[in-house]
Amino acid sequence: MVDVFTVVAEPSRRRILDELFKRDGMLVGELVDATGLTQSNVSKHLRVLRQGSFVYEVPEGKARRYRVDPRALAPLEDWLAPYRRKWTDALDALARHLDENPTKEDR
Repeated sequence: MVDVFTVVAEPSRRRILDELFKRDGMLVGELVDATGLTQSNVSKHLRVLRQGSFVYEVPEGKARRYRVDPRALAPLEDWLAPYRRKWTDALDALARHLDENPTKEDR
C-alpha cells in the first residue's frame, strides 16, 4: 500500500493533482504542457498516483484521461482534523475575547 504522506510529499505529484483537480481530468500531453515536466516524468508520477488510488483513468479513444479520486486524500483529512479544530477553537476564543474587551477605537 502506498503511504498518502509519501505521495503528496513530492511537489511534482502535488502539481499534477492540482492540475487534474482544476480541469476535471487531463490527458498526459495536457499534463506535460501544464506542469512543464517531461512526458516520462509525468508518466512516472501518474504511475505512483495510480498505485495509491489518487487518480484513475478514463479511456478516451486511444488515449486515457486521468482524474483525481479524492477518497485517497481522506487519511490526510483525518490527520488534519484535530489541528483544524484546535485552530478554529483558538480563533473563536480570540473573537470572543475581542468582543468582550473592545478597544478605545471600538467604543
